Amino acid sequence: DNSMQSIEIAYGSKSLVTLPDGTQVWLNSGSKLEYPGSFGRSNRNVTLKGEAYFEVSKNKELPFRVSSGKIAIHVLGTKFNMKAYPEDEKAKITLVEGSLAVENNKNSKANILLKPNQQAVINQKSERTQVRNVIASNYVMWTTSHSCLPKAAARNILFFDEEPLSQIVKDLERAFNVHIVIEDKTLREKHFYGDFCNEETITDILKIIAEKNSLYYTIKG
Repeated sequence: DNSMQSIEIAYGSKSLVTLPDGTQVWLNSGSKLEYPGSFGRSNRNVTLKGEAYFEVSKNKELPFRVSSGKIAIHVLGTKFNMKAYPEDEKAKITLVEGSLAVENNKNSKANILLKPNQQAVINQKSERTQVRNVIASNYVMWTTSHSCLPKAAARNILFFDEEPLSQIVKDLERAFNVHIVIEDKTLREKHFYGDFCNEETITDILKIIAEKNSLYYTIKG
């Protein structure tokens, strides 16, 4: 069956999806997941544009594969987060549990095997990959099952680990369905740390970032 199933999540939303093989997938704002009608029978291949947290059902006969642009991931059964929006400079694959291989289509020697609490950071243009140790749970806080507060499905839980403001703006736009312009270009690469999980509004978050860093912002409309 070559027909493609497609699930798209609007800005300002997120959704929990169960795939035909029992794999559970949290999809974040502005994300799209596609899989063939043959999924679960002859293959377990999915394509992701955006961010998703996967809890993959174990099946040694049919490995689970996620592709996004030039990035491919090969797993048997594991829990991991993949953030790979086409418009973002970097893609991030964070392993929570199990193991997975991040594959390089051009050079198999460049394949990377991740361990729990490791993250592969991939520059989507140069394809250069860096592996770093992280607290994986921080990167899946946006899902209800791992949030810092119970029943958080409708809340926008955001974690910025020394991210440039240019990237933070993209995340805020997707989470709150707003448009943000950085007027002062010198601020684009200024890095910030932020951990927002207390039902902060977009105004709350902008206020905190601005007050801590002597920035100024205006809201139109």
